[in-house]
Amino acid sequence: MNKNSMIATGSPQNDQTFRPIKPHISSKRQGTSGKEKVESIPQIDLRQAVKLPEGEDLNEWLAKNVSDFYRQVSMLYSTITEFCTDEHCPVMSAGPGYRYLWSEDQSGSHPAEVTAPQYIIYLLKWIDSLLENEEIFPSTSNAPFPDDFIVYVKNCMKRLFRFYAHCYYHHLENFQALKMEKLLNTSFKHFIFFSYEFNLISQDQLEPLRDYIELVLNS
Repeated sequence: MNKNSMIATGSPQNDQTFRPIKPHISSKRQGTSGKEKVESIPQIDLRQAVKLPEGEDLNEWLAKNVSDFYRQVSMLYSTITEFCTDEHCPVMSAGPGYRYLWSEDQSGSHPAEVTAPQYIIYLLKWIDSLLENEEIFPSTSNAPFPDDFIVYVKNCMKRLFRFYAHCYYHHLENFQALKMEKLLNTSFKHFIFFSYEFNLISQDQLEPLRDYIELVLNS
């Protein structure tokens, strides 16, 4: 799969793969009443866990965490493949208000509508190709990161967020039935804390889960 380094812009109008259709949807449409807390697996303090460790190189820390989130999303997706099908999810969306298009072009132009499973598979293959590219994600400590490394990181995080948004709008009941809702919530909390810590995703991109993110940040 070709590399795609679409720049995560601050405006949906400049990101042709982002299609807001309706205004913001309340948390009632996101599988939560808006009053409850997000239940997650009590383990470590995720707010502290995402902070850059003393003496750690920032790019190394970003690379490690992008790789971790890639593995988490791969695992989460593998649990719902029987539910997230071309028939049940004919577009990659976050409720009726947002749909996401896929583009292979370097600039993000010529976006195409694909099914949710296709989008997620393309996403995972795309990130895997980046992680395997030594010029972007070097595996040795003495190899330099590219000057535009943060662009790749932001693009990965932006697109990974779309997976979580799709899950909360369309597959939360599936995770609940599989008794994996807490695992999904824990992964998403970790993801959001990390994104906020390093300002990796613009607010307009986070809009589909705005209310839910507020619950996460206050839980």
